[in-house]
Amino acid sequence: MHKKLLLLFILIAPVSAFAQRYSHYFTGTMFDSFENPSQSVFKIDTTQNMAFNFFVPNFTTNAFLTGNGVRTIKEYLFYGSSTNPGLTIGENKFNNAGFNANIYLAMFKLFTSLSGREEIGVSAQIRGEGGAKVTDETLGLFNGATNFTQVPYGSLFNDSYHAQTYHQLSFTYRETLNKKFSIGIKLSALSGIAYNSLDITNSSASFYKSPTNLNDSVILNLAGKYRSSFNNHPNSSDYLPTFRNPGASVSVSIEQHNEDGIYIMYNIKDLGLIYWRHNTFVNSFDSTATIGGLSTSDAGKNVNNTITNVITAHRFASTFTTPTDGRIEISGTKYFWLDDAKIFKYNPVFVASKQIFYRGATGALINNFNFKTFTIGVTTSYDDLKQFDLGGQFMIKSKKAEFFIGCEQVLGANELRRANGGNIAVIGQNSQHLSAGVFMGFALKFGHEIQSHANADYIPMGYEEDGFIKRTFKAIFFKDKPVNHD
Repeated sequence: MHKKLLLLFILIAPVSAFAQRYSHYFTGTMFDSFENPSQSVFKIDTTQNMAFNFFVPNFTTNAFLTGNGVRTIKEYLFYGSSTNPGLTIGENKFNNAGFNANIYLAMFKLFTSLSGREEIGVSAQIRGEGGAKVTDETLGLFNGATNFTQVPYGSLFNDSYHAQTYHQLSFTYRETLNKKFSIGIKLSALSGIAYNSLDITNSSASFYKSPTNLNDSVILNLAGKYRSSFNNHPNSSDYLPTFRNPGASVSVSIEQHNEDGIYIMYNIKDLGLIYWRHNTFVNSFDSTATIGGLSTSDAGKNVNNTITNVITAHRFASTFTTPTDGRIEISGTKYFWLDDAKIFKYNPVFVASKQIFYRGATGALINNFNFKTFTIGVTTSYDDLKQFDLGGQFMIKSKKAEFFIGCEQVLGANELRRANGGNIAVIGQNSQHLSAGVFMGFALKFGHEIQSHANADYIPMGYEEDGFIKRTFKAIFFKDKPVNHD
């Protein structure tokens, strides 16, 4: 059971890298317009002026694992035990693992002005983010002392992780500044649900093996810092949005377009902080403990209990502040009609994304093929953990409705599917990368049709006024100069 719990932790500990998925860029969906607020969800003379998901969740979720521990984890998953094949003991090699979820529970957008192409929106979402690095030696320790032949070992258990989940209530505003630029802003109030982190900065281990292997033990020293927003696990009230752990974030998005049909988008996304103050604990530890029974079936349980006691034994109440997973991005696309009737369209999209507060950089290329209201997308991505992912998307997008579904980790998901079917060769494969994920979205448009001035049934007063941002900019920098009567 303890091995399954360890595996569960490794696979679901949220990770900051790859929190953002890329298939929806430049799709004009509701999901796209909230993630990239310079993107419009409305089209003049085509769609109605309101859009809503009717509380149908729009979400993206994914999990991954990289490193020598992939085969070990697969054996735990599908055999229930492992001999730790592929792990290297004494070389301090890391495994990176993570899970991410971004769930929009409610999204509403309103087209408010034709002249400035202004749109406002509100949304409620739940997000999770974090990071984890675990050494081969740590994975091997949970299976006992079999793989450890030297004494002592130093600095080989310096693991770290951080994970946080929170509510995000947002307001967005988008405006077309002129023929070349559009701008969007997303302001968010955050409410922390749960936070947990561990950073082991120094470690050492001395193994003692008995002649009969029945009383094998290890003297383990760990030094580092542990922080948490809950005693054992969050309770039901922690999942409700409150101001007990308040925070705020901002996203700014600018889209540049020209007469050649090239669109380039610049984003600063989810730049913010959360102040954790409700039921929060901190422990700076430097302790030594002895773990026995490493050659018994309770080895993993003994290791887990002892390490938990070391990192939580002397914790004290304390507040702390953590950053959200902010990132800087640049992306672009160009649309190509493949036939004279303009039925078939192709638009390649590139995305380059770099995290601000954490290590993580990703490049992605999306190839979207459109036929009338249908879109098939093929996504490839590569990141600084040397992960290559292949994905696909299917979308139906009409004047009044949109639906999309897809996966950006098709290769890893297929490997898990085959392993789950009992394929011994797949389970025993020494792959260095395993991943899976899915995303899906839905929204409807309703209300009055947005009409251009040439096609409008009526022309409202003041239709030639600029949008709010452009008016404010002019008021600050281009004020009328006073007249000199001398």
